[in-house]
Amino acid sequence: MTPMKNELKVELLVDLYNAGAIKFGTFTLKSGEISPYYIQLRELSSYERGVGRAILEKIGAAMGELIHENFPQVDRILGVAYSVIPLTAAITIETLIPSCYTRKEIKTHGISRFIEGQMKHGDVVVIVDDLVTTGASKLEAREAIEKESEKRKIGVEIKGITCLFDREEGGAEFLAKEDLDFYALFTISEAVRILREKNLLPEEKYKDVMDYVGTRKRTG
Repeated sequence: MTPMKNELKVELLVDLYNAGAIKFGTFTLKSGEISPYYIQLRELSSYERGVGRAILEKIGAAMGELIHENFPQVDRILGVAYSVIPLTAAITIETLIPSCYTRKEIKTHGISRFIEGQMKHGDVVVIVDDLVTTGASKLEAREAIEKESEKRKIGVEIKGITCLFDREEGGAEFLAKEDLDFYALFTISEAVRILREKNLLPEEKYKDVMDYVGTRKRTG
């Protein structure tokens, strides 16, 4: 990224931290694993006094730049349901790239779909998510696109995956084996390094996260 865009990244990260979207401590993840940090982006659109709007605007700009740099021919972005929907909307507003999203369940009324939103034959699609851990769940999004394409009798190309944070637990390597190009706005190592340099994260918390990342890389 250009120096100006890198500055935007740093501003966004600091805003997320100050808003409480990135927390440090002891947290039990959905997998049952214990983590020294937790990232909660689901509540961004509910923040008051324009805080959420300002953060989402920065996410739209920064993620839009990431997508344009790495996928210049993209026609459509696909959000992974449901926490990322506000993020993809922000990217669409900033870049004018149309967005759609996966469904966690198939509707039993109206029009039954795996994907909500328009898709056209020949579309180049990039999947967008908030986090990548092992990367396995992203295959479900790819499968949903494939099923929906078959249902609509169209052909689309799944170009790759982008996210805000790579937890560095083997996701990048896993997706590479699946022939999916993957780009993250931040790795968690980069994020905590920036917060440490800004004197926002105590040395002890920084070391906790870096030790955790090192362990997960060895066992992931």
